[in-house]
Amino acid sequence: MNQHQRGFSLIELMVVVAIIGILVAVSGAAYKDFINRANVTSALADIAPAKVQTEIRINDGETSLTPALVGIGSTSPHCSTIAIAFDVSTGETEVKCTMQGTPDIKDRTIAVSRNTSGYWSCITGTAGGVAALEPQYVPKGCT
Repeated sequence: MNQHQRGFSLIELMVVVAIIGILVAVSGAAYKDFINRANVTSALADIAPAKVQTEIRINDGETSLTPALVGIGSTSPHCSTIAIAFDVSTGETEVKCTMQGTPDIKDRTIAVSRNTSGYWSCITGTAGGVAALEPQYVPKGCT
C-alpha cells in the first residue's frame, strides 16, 4: 500500500520564516522613518499658529512676546519646550520647538522665523549639542 505524505518539509517552513523575517526588518525601518517624519511635521504644526498672533502683536506695538501671548503653550505633545525670541527693534521673531520623541528627533529643533520684511520661513537645528535633524525627516519648505 502506497502512503502519501501530507504537510510541509522543514526546509519549506524555514524559507517561509526567513521571508517573513526579511519583510519585518524592511517594514520596521520604513515605519520608524514614517513615525519620525510625522512627529517632526506635528511639531511644526504645534508652533505654526503662533505666526498669525505674532503678526497681530507686532502690529499692535507689543515689546515682548511669550508663547501664551501668541496663543500656544510652552510645551506640547511633540515639543518639550517652545520658546520665542523677539527683537523689538527689527521685528525679527523666532518661535522654536525643541522636539521630543524617538532618539532620532529628540532635542532637535524646528522653528518658524520672521525676518525684517515680515516673511516667515521654517528652519531646523539642534539643541544641547546633538546632531542635526536627518534630511529625510525635514518637512518640505524647511531648511
